[in-house]
Amino acid sequence: MSLESLLRHGFAFGPTHKADPDSATFAAQGIQSVALQIVNTYAQAVKEAADDPNLSPAGRTKEQREAGRAAIAAIKELAGSPAATRIAELLTRAEAALDKSVPGDIDSPAQAVREWEVRERLDAMDKSERLAAVRRAANAGDMLVINAIRNAPSIVKPYLPADTMDAVIGEMTEKRAPDRALALRTAREASVVAGKSIADVTAAITTAAHLTPDTATRIRSLETRGDGAAA
Repeated sequence: MSLESLLRHGFAFGPTHKADPDSATFAAQGIQSVALQIVNTYAQAVKEAADDPNLSPAGRTKEQREAGRAAIAAIKELAGSPAATRIAELLTRAEAALDKSVPGDIDSPAQAVREWEVRERLDAMDKSERLAAVRRAANAGDMLVINAIRNAPSIVKPYLPADTMDAVIGEMTEKRAPDRALALRTAREASVVAGKSIADVTAAITTAAHLTPDTATRIRSLETRGDGAAA
């Protein structure tokens, strides 16, 4: 997103769930709000520099760059803020709760043998057959098949891509523990929204303030000459 778009429209995306003050969604909305404040503060500083009759073109460029540096520093601080930490904590907690909602029995020798037998059957299938078998097991609540994959030794993983397995387990959890599934979706969405918001603002200000290496070199050249002419 460009700086102009952020100033005019704000973010084109955001959390969709109700923002309970203790939720990850609320924290993500707070991060978006502060990020837009940083954008507006930067834009105001640039405007004031542009309107200052005592500044040369090089001086205005310098002020714009300094305002950009201050904005980037503020964004970095936002990325490590309590709100960002809160989202990370809630996401970790939701992922842990999801994992616990799909029980395993990896300490049982008999269970381990049964899971090994299932993995042998899965090995004999092609990818499409394997996915269909896992989805049937998930729909039937057959934890033997699911845990056979989840508990497979790392040397033989993965039977399915991690995102596919996450989706399958997520579907199971939706049926077994819908509240946990909702909490995980909300936390993941908040994490994505917060990260994208910070990245978009960083990119917009970096571009607007000409903080890329090539442009920074050009600006230093202008400042050295002090006459506002392009080097």
